[in-house]
Amino acid sequence: PMDKLVGRFGPQLQSFKVTRQLLHQKTGIPEPDPSELTEEENQLRRGLQWQRQLTGALLECSASVASAFATVSGAQQTLYDAGIAEAGLDSELIQALCHSLREAKRVTAQVAAAAQRPLEAHQKRVGVWVDTVQKSDAATAELKHYEEKLVRLKADYEEAVRKGRASGNEKYAACHELQALENNKRKLAAQQQAADEAKKFADHALREAESKRGELCTVARDIFYSSTEALQSAAKPVQAQAPRPHHVEWGRSPLEATAPVLSKPRAMTVASAPPPPSATKPLVPPAAMAQAAARSAPCDGTTPAPQEQQGAVDRAITPAYAQCLLSSPNLLRTLCQRYFRRYDTNGDGVLELSEAMTLVEDLQESLGVPERDRPKEQQVRKLIERYDSDRQDGSLSQDHFSMWFAFALKATLAKAVPPRDDEAKEDAAAAAADAMMSPAAGEADVAAAAA
Repeated sequence: PMDKLVGRFGPQLQSFKVTRQLLHQKTGIPEPDPSELTEEENQLRRGLQWQRQLTGALLECSASVASAFATVSGAQQTLYDAGIAEAGLDSELIQALCHSLREAKRVTAQVAAAAQRPLEAHQKRVGVWVDTVQKSDAATAELKHYEEKLVRLKADYEEAVRKGRASGNEKYAACHELQALENNKRKLAAQQQAADEAKKFADHALREAESKRGELCTVARDIFYSSTEALQSAAKPVQAQAPRPHHVEWGRSPLEATAPVLSKPRAMTVASAPPPPSATKPLVPPAAMAQAAARSAPCDGTTPAPQEQQGAVDRAITPAYAQCLLSSPNLLRTLCQRYFRRYDTNGDGVLELSEAMTLVEDLQESLGVPERDRPKEQQVRKLIERYDSDRQDGSLSQDHFSMWFAFALKATLAKAVPPRDDEAKEDAAAAAADAMMSPAAGEADVAAAAA
């Protein structure tokens, strides 16, 4: 009924201020045309809307993640109490999984509790800012109404004067129209003042909201990284347990000894040994399969190849190979373990800033990033602190290395020179072969690397 009433008597209802305000409550306050605002105003308004949406989403996310871990932890504990270990599973693994889930539950509950109060306070502030901006928009819409009405009243007055002249009654013909015109001018002047005052408050609210953007970003990062670390912590017992093989394996996997080196050369040296037979259809070209198998096979069947005696065959990380690594989480995780041991030169179990810089420089060189685009030591330190905030000396523990290296690889890949088609195919085939021969890789990793 209200919609029919508005549709039938909309113009008449718009003629009165009280009914206009009632209509705004029903249909919402008209937003200003972006073309009528400056670029800075549009940007500040978008930022305020972003803060409004993100604050609500963060509150919901933190509570949902904590609730999810509480549910999963309880369900896993129920399985353990019901004797799931008797189904042929490792009892110690199940206990470790229950413990890690309880720890993840505790961490996410603490994060949700710590973030709730500042987020709710920020949500209230955002509500006040939005209300202030909406009042300014309502005042501007009201001012526009009086301006449009003034144009119509001027036209009515001129028409009344013209008719008075034609009838010889010019002196009294337009008295009513003139009075209405003067009344509207007074209302227009008063509304202009009110709109200017409301706009000042709105501008102040928008700038204050922008000044609080950094605080919201900090809370958002804390929630995101804490949730990610909780997921990693919960998955550690399962990751430590070798998965059941999904493909035929033979010989010694090259990934047990090495990871691709971070160096400029692209050439690979392989031993001349025939590939072992496969019980399944290969997912990579036969030539690439032969190269991958030859790297892990002895030269004469008894004596290890020279490169295997040294530890492994060194291959350069290239853009195509890096993309394949990022598509295969298990393969990337295996290689991260090798990289950490390789660059932890003093063997203290922590990657110091100087050691991390050496890795980053080798990675940039390997992917062909120009020197002008390479990160400085301070940038690397900040990135490390983002992923390992527990340490204040710029060092990186092995627990946080995989996420840090994946981000560094993506950031470097974005600045790398794209490979030629033949190089991309060669490196993608090599990565697919490595994925298939990795003891930690499953069918999904092999298919992703091959694709």
